[in-house]
Amino acid sequence: MLRFSRPVQFIFEGNDSEGLQYGSILTAEKYFLRWKEDEEDNSRFKLDKYLLKMCRKYRLIELIHDFVLFDGGTKNLSRVQQYFWYQGSPGACASERGRHHLAHSRQRQKHCDGVAG
Repeated sequence: MLRFSRPVQFIFEGNDSEGLQYGSILTAEKYFLRWKEDEEDNSRFKLDKYLLKMCRKYRLIELIHDFVLFDGGTKNLSRVQQYFWYQGSPGACASERGRHHLAHSRQRQKHCDGVAG
């Protein structure tokens, strides 16, 4: 029997002064996570900057595919620091799974960068 789980859904909220927050479909607002990256870069409003970074094709696909944990029917999304820790240099990941994941991510990034959209 083939069984499908509920689709992964990200919800984004934010504004130009506070930046971007995200959660899953049933996450209470007080538990939304804040995306922070390149905080010293002031070339754009925070919301625009973080949406562009988080929603790059390869990154969004990777977040949905590799960084959502289903625990007893509840979706848990990874925090930004967990994402960047796992994306560290290949030397920083000692396990074979970590090296495989990084190689797979780079291959997916090359594929998505070549797709028009």
